[in-house]
Amino acid sequence: MAILETIRENIETAGQITADIAKRTAEMIRLRDQIRRDKKEIRRLTYEIGQTYLRLHADDYEEVYKEFVDGIAAAKVDMEEKRNQLVALKEKPETEEEPVAEDILEADDDKWEDLFEESAAEVKETVEEVKETVEEAVEDIVEEVNEAEAAPEAETSPEA
Repeated sequence: MAILETIRENIETAGQITADIAKRTAEMIRLRDQIRRDKKEIRRLTYEIGQTYLRLHADDYEEVYKEFVDGIAAAKVDMEEKRNQLVALKEKPETEEEPVAEDILEADDDKWEDLFEESAAEVKETVEEVKETVEEAVEDIVEEVNEAEAAPEAETSPEA
């Protein structure tokens, strides 16, 4: 019966390791998501600082900011050119090919953020389901091992 006990212990250990990995993975996903949100907040606040500075000092900014102000102006010109190109592409007659989905072309960061959050939630839910399935399987196997160990004892007992 030592073999059955060893098998039972190995199965329990494997189940616990799997559950621990699932918990650790879920925690890692949660922490990465929090870090991503923190970075997003820092970017938002930094952007707000820049916007406020430009609004207050558009004409009298310090020389150290010249490169950045000129870069913003150049980027705005480039962005306007690209918008004009998009308008021109949209105005072209449709071909027989599948059109590219408008929601992908016009997706903003918030939409991608929502998709990421949904995906992270689905991963967490899947990890929990796997954990539960493994735990149930381990319980079933342990129960079967215990029953198998008890069966020979019942056959050899004097009451039988």
